[in-house]
Amino acid sequence: MTWRGRLLSIYSSLLPAFRHSSSPIRDALQAGVRITGVTVQFIGESDTDNDGPIIAQESISVSPIETENQLESRLRILEQQLYPKAIDMVASGKIVYQGKRRMGKTNSITPTIPSSY
Repeated sequence: MTWRGRLLSIYSSLLPAFRHSSSPIRDALQAGVRITGVTVQFIGESDTDNDGPIIAQESISVSPIETENQLESRLRILEQQLYPKAIDMVASGKIVYQGKRRMGKTNSITPTIPSSY
């Protein structure tokens, strides 16, 4: 397909954790994870939004008393920082789609997010 390697998605977990979940934030809290985050990836071979090669991920710690709404708000900030940077890496050719893999010169993006929100 002509769009392969051009469509990106963002997911509110550190894939592959909670892959195919309709509520990855709730699932992370119910599982008691202490670290979660966001993943930007290419749309994959099966045309679903969370099975393609990972472009970038960023993690944050989870407080034991954090609510779903609080965690979601913090993850949205992280997504808003990470997604444009990942798009720029793809648009500039630093990251390219190679089937099930991504190839690139850059392995990380470091957005900033407040430690307490």
